[in-house]
Amino acid sequence: MIRFISNPLLRIWRIWFGIVSFVVTAVLFIPLLISVSTPKFFPFFFVLARIWSFSITVMTGFLFSVKGRKNIDYTSQYMVVANHSSALDIMLTYLAVPKQLMFVGKTSLAKLPLFGTIYKASNILVDRTSVESRRSILPKTKHEIERGRSIVIYPEGTTKHHTRRLMPFKDGAFVLAIDCGIPILPVTFLDNCALFPSDVLTGHPGLLRAVIDNPIETKGMTIEDKEALKAQVFHILDSQLEKVGR
Repeated sequence: MIRFISNPLLRIWRIWFGIVSFVVTAVLFIPLLISVSTPKFFPFFFVLARIWSFSITVMTGFLFSVKGRKNIDYTSQYMVVANHSSALDIMLTYLAVPKQLMFVGKTSLAKLPLFGTIYKASNILVDRTSVESRRSILPKTKHEIERGRSIVIYPEGTTKHHTRRLMPFKDGAFVLAIDCGIPILPVTFLDNCALFPSDVLTGHPGLLRAVIDNPIETKGMTIEDKEALKAQVFHILDSQLEKVGR
């Protein structure tokens, strides 16, 4: 009987989440569009991005908590590396890491209504089927770092894995961090997958927890260190998830 009642309510809640996301994005669309129209307005964009993230999560019943913000040096640029299993990951990244962030993401997100327009203008998009597109990531990344921005990459490359703790990591984040000489900031989302999985229409409101571990310095590393670096970051995120029974 409880399941019969809860399932329809959860479906209504998922619809509510979609409505809130669309309305908040629509209300902020013009200010967001103006903020990405020129690089000098970009600091304002990151304020709006956090307002966008906070509004959607709170209005749909989520609270959030961040452990380890003391590990962030606000004068440094990072390669932010996090696990990825939910549509909430982008929002919680903005809320957990209060820096100017540029995501390296797939071009398909640019096709979403309203959100896609802003996402395309404010991030580094890559077409994984195009060698030319993949090669362009490094110079674009270096350019954004020179502007004082940190880069965000979800190295699993997909959210479609709610039954696994972590998918194998792709190389991109670690190659870029070594090439650019910036530290990696490991961030683990403990609850996003359970509370709002991306590939099934389940989930419920609740507390979203993020853990920020100590940065890992990459200066002096070469491409030969890539696998060891990747394994180190994987172990950090995997250990945090294991602690909470994921």
